[in-house]
Amino acid sequence: MIKTIALDLIGTFLRERDLELSPLEKLLEGKFGNINNDEAFYAWAKQETKLLENELKSVVKGIINKLYEVRDPTLFPKLSNFRLVTATNHLSEMDSWLIDSGISNKFYCLVNSALVGAEKPNPDFYKILIDKSDTEISSILFVDDSSKNIEGAASCGLRTLLFDRTKILSEEILREVEKYATK
Repeated sequence: MIKTIALDLIGTFLRERDLELSPLEKLLEGKFGNINNDEAFYAWAKQETKLLENELKSVVKGIINKLYEVRDPTLFPKLSNFRLVTATNHLSEMDSWLIDSGISNKFYCLVNSALVGAEKPNPDFYKILIDKSDTEISSILFVDDSSKNIEGAASCGLRTLLFDRTKILSEEILREVEKYATK
């Protein structure tokens, strides 16, 4: 029986709004998901842009604020019987955005590669996710839109759902959870 749903953020729980970014925003956003360690990201960004770290953090926060939106607004009411956790490869500003927006209150915990020292699909990331979720491994459903991350999670023993961005997230999760209802 599934008790916890671990959600990838970008591409799964959140989608990107269709909007134009400035050249600086495009440059920085292009590294989201590629450099997931704050220290390494800001070292790279300072070298590329010649801006100070506090200026860069402000730009990154601005990008996150305007670029991302919740994909399925019905998700929280439909999944209210489950413990939800995030599972993301992103900068720590993503967690700040979740907290500032009040969304983090809907999650049991936030698992972010920038803050836990490992990233998907590294097995260490999934071990941390399992520990932080405080749920038996067989009761966790890991949901991501990347087959590489799904394979990594499955190799660690997690139940998985490869999310198709053309579908409704809550419906796909509930359909998958139903498969494990009696197991």
